[in-house]
Amino acid sequence: MAVMVAAPSCENLAAQRQTHDPWDTGEGTLSTESAQISGSTGNPSGGHAASFVIYRTGMFSPSHPQWEQPVRDSFSRQGLMAALAIRLHSLAPGEVRLRFDLATNLTQHHGFVHAGVIGSVLDSACGWASQTLMPAGTEVLTVEYKLNLLRPATGATFEGVGVVTRPGATITFASGQLVEINDPERPIATMTATLIGARPD
Repeated sequence: MAVMVAAPSCENLAAQRQTHDPWDTGEGTLSTESAQISGSTGNPSGGHAASFVIYRTGMFSPSHPQWEQPVRDSFSRQGLMAALAIRLHSLAPGEVRLRFDLATNLTQHHGFVHAGVIGSVLDSACGWASQTLMPAGTEVLTVEYKLNLLRPATGATFEGVGVVTRPGATITFASGQLVEINDPERPIATMTATLIGARPD
């Protein structure tokens, strides 16, 4: 299965993706089966098209065998996910998918899903995707993110995907995308995020 995620430069990322990355300080490793396809999405405002890269799942190996349970535990402790009725749909090393249904308490004044909800979902997906590749006992905090809203969020059920683009023992870079599950070829929003690993006292 492939996922479409935002990327600032398809060409630069293509040059960076290799089995051994000399700049990678993390314990997560790239799979030799990783692949990507570059392309663009239309911009109705007439500006530059938004670039994206498709990463195949399975391109990373976790740094420890118990990588999955810490993410599930973290998800269950986060009150915002419960308040927004967000579901943990699936997770894999370097990738997390969250889903939620349209509800009136998630919309803005035009009836679209609120940008604050979209940002929260993609931020969380990117954070947990990063945690899957970090050393055991590491928690994740967001340093910064950039959210691009490509079109109004209309539909019934939405999926936010977070995918690691460059892992690290301390700093990780990730990308996210929100789609309506019945229209996955038209992204609603994309995100690029920088995250930091921290060990609780």
